[in-house]
Amino acid sequence: YVGAASACALAARAYGRWIAPMDRHRQILGPLAVVAGSLVLFWLLLRQPTAWTAGSFYVWVNVFTLFLVSQFFLIVSELFDPRQAKRLFGFVGAGGLAGGVAGSAGAGFLAHPLGSENLLLLGVVMLAVCGVLAERAFRIGEFRTSRSRSRKEEEEQGVTGGLRIIRRVRHLRRIAVLLFVGTLSVTFVDWIFNAAVEAAVPGQDDQTRYFGRVFTVFNGAALLIQLFFASLALRVLGLVGSLAILPVAVGVGVGGLLAAPGLLTATLAKAPDATLKNSLDQSARELLYLPVPTVLKRRAK
Repeated sequence: YVGAASACALAARAYGRWIAPMDRHRQILGPLAVVAGSLVLFWLLLRQPTAWTAGSFYVWVNVFTLFLVSQFFLIVSELFDPRQAKRLFGFVGAGGLAGGVAGSAGAGFLAHPLGSENLLLLGVVMLAVCGVLAERAFRIGEFRTSRSRSRKEEEEQGVTGGLRIIRRVRHLRRIAVLLFVGTLSVTFVDWIFNAAVEAAVPGQDDQTRYFGRVFTVFNGAALLIQLFFASLALRVLGLVGSLAILPVAVGVGVGGLLAAPGLLTATLAKAPDATLKNSLDQSARELLYLPVPTVLKRRAK
């Protein structure tokens, strides 16, 4: 976990220095190609796994998922203006959750027939599909991107340090603190959940099947929340109230885990993070970025 956090911090600095200044096509499609190639490499290495290759793979997954999700919402935020975004973010996010349901179910059912490591090749295929869809999104949003450029954006072309931007903009500092505290708490829960599964479920393929089936349920619940509850919560509870749901639910889950430690309570404690973080909470967090100019948002993210 410490290695994953450290790698994400280093990757964020490298991204801000070398990738963020690129044009949009290379900025999005280049990392997709790198990630796809890395999955093929890990597929070869994990055929005879060692502690180092397994640990490196875990760290790398944390790094590339962080950036791919951020890049996806970066594309979405540039395709839609704030008014459209408030109406459509919930629906757009539902697509990712539906993919999570399909991916989790596929992992659960295919772990034994194919072997856990061979599922990486399916990930390569999905990343290739993402590249094609991103290219189509560029064509749709090209007129909006070119039209939205302003003098302010031209003046900010020299700004490449995301941390420098966050220190300078008070609104972004508050978002960073919110993300830090939230990530800290759910990381503890995630570690306990993974440890509970490892202790209670023997065998790599059996663990993959358990994770797949549990996350099928989690992602299915997240999809329902996104489709039928997220927009309603944002309208009724507002942005602050919607953002408060996840930490309250995590607190309740941790309380149950402390009262009766075990696989079931660890799974239930993981549920708020797995169901709300990428549905309601994700939609609410992305709305926080709307007041920020595009060039600052791109580099600060």
